[in-house]
Amino acid sequence: MPFPAGAKGFLYYHANMRNPLESQVRFRVTEDNDPASFSRGHDLVYDKGYVWHLRLAHIVSHRRQGPLLRLLVHDGLVDEQTINTNDARNPDMRHQRIKRSVNSLSEPFVLKLSLLRPYVTAFVAGRTHKFMVAPPQVFHREKLYDEGTVLVRLERSTLPEHAGRRRVVFRLLKILETPKQVSDPDLDADTTFPAEGELFTKYDRVWYKDVDKMEALRALYDADDGQE
Repeated sequence: MPFPAGAKGFLYYHANMRNPLESQVRFRVTEDNDPASFSRGHDLVYDKGYVWHLRLAHIVSHRRQGPLLRLLVHDGLVDEQTINTNDARNPDMRHQRIKRSVNSLSEPFVLKLSLLRPYVTAFVAGRTHKFMVAPPQVFHREKLYDEGTVLVRLERSTLPEHAGRRRVVFRLLKILETPKQVSDPDLDADTTFPAEGELFTKYDRVWYKDVDKMEALRALYDADDGQE
């Protein structure tokens, strides 16, 4: 991917404590070179909505990434034990492509609104799960948007009506690219977008998913249980 003209920011290490080999080097786009602007920036994103990153598994298994790996070790971000695990030496690791991916239930990810079927890859307990999950404003029987990119995350529902039930809700964190609807959207579709920081709804009710009806969501939900 050509580096975006005029982009500036910081490379940083996004650690995954559950699955260290799924830790990532990412690029945070910021308004200037002041480290204080880091929190106001956003991760560099591919045109298809994927966050640009280099997985630690990829860095370990590619010789040309040797200088970067040595820097991570020198800075205390990666230890020799992780590098020398059997998984790190697995040749299949080097062939995994950059994906829209999460390693925990509430990890933010990017959605490209023009994609009719937005898939997400979850890495949980050494297993890879590919699943499709999106609010009704994105996942519909017909395409609803020509443009638009948003940062979202799944969360355990704390709504009173979900008490004692395993449900997740969807929160809009940030609009990265202004949504633009198709010229003739399906009139039955609910295209009402929440404000940044609010939950997605469907016809004035909070959108939710039953995690036990989707293997990937169940794995993410249960993995969070194991960390409590």
